[in-house]
Amino acid sequence: MHRDILIAVGGGILSAVASMTIVLGLPGALVFAYLAPLPVMMVGLTLGLRMATVAAAAGFVIAGMVGSTFNAGLYGLINAVPAVLLVRYALSAETAPDGSAQWTSAGVVVSWLAVLAAGLFMIAVFTVFGSETGIEDEIYGKLSQALALMAPALDEGRRTIIVSGLAAIFPGALGTSWIFMIAANGVLAQRLAKKLGKNLRPTPSYRGLTLPDWISWFVVGSAFLALIGSGDLEYMGRNLAMITATPFFFLGLAIIHSVARFVNFPTAMLVGTYVALLMSSWAAVVVAGVGIVEQWYNLRQRLPALGRNEENE
Repeated sequence: MHRDILIAVGGGILSAVASMTIVLGLPGALVFAYLAPLPVMMVGLTLGLRMATVAAAAGFVIAGMVGSTFNAGLYGLINAVPAVLLVRYALSAETAPDGSAQWTSAGVVVSWLAVLAAGLFMIAVFTVFGSETGIEDEIYGKLSQALALMAPALDEGRRTIIVSGLAAIFPGALGTSWIFMIAANGVLAQRLAKKLGKNLRPTPSYRGLTLPDWISWFVVGSAFLALIGSGDLEYMGRNLAMITATPFFFLGLAIIHSVARFVNFPTAMLVGTYVALLMSSWAAVVVAGVGIVEQWYNLRQRLPALGRNEENE
């Protein structure tokens, strides 16, 4: 037990230092900051939820010591809490009638991450909701100042066009990228744990990803708010819809990867998909749309060979 605690504390310290590299101005800061949740997840997926909590608490303390109370809070919200949440759901299992363990689907984990991201967005919203300018204008002003510092040679007209486009979807894009970061670290942590032979759960079938029914209501509610609202309400609904639709993007990718196994040129299909995703944000909308169609109309059941294949993985 003492050894486990030392490993957990060490993981928490490593996580906090990685998250603080940007503040400290160290080389490769962006890469290290992106991987900051990984040590806590590794601790959790190999030693359990209790040790993950110890690691997160140690990281919180170190972040406060190296930076400030604000840095500690930011570390907790962005890295520690989601890492522990991921471990909590990843290690949850129910007993099947035959006595085997039914582990929580990766889709449930990513759905809860989307809910957490939406909650963080709402917390941020309430800090500026009472401002005279409104949420989007507030974000527009901050982005305009940042771009002016980063690209002082850019003319005013061009800057206005760029900032206007960014401000419209900035919280949604930020929340979505954060979900991707946590999910990517989770996948990497599970692979490393399995490679070390220390994994507490089997690796889930990502092609066989399924989502809980309740996540659909978050998307529907957000879209409804965007449609009927105006001003701040419309802005909130639009960005919340982006965030809560992220699990459906993962589901859409799972369907595309599954279908690719049954075509003549699977590699070309997958490469084309990812190139399109890199070149156009509309491709991401289409993939998320595929995920929504799967959730509501169960495409896998309409492709019997595909459905049987996924169930056996």
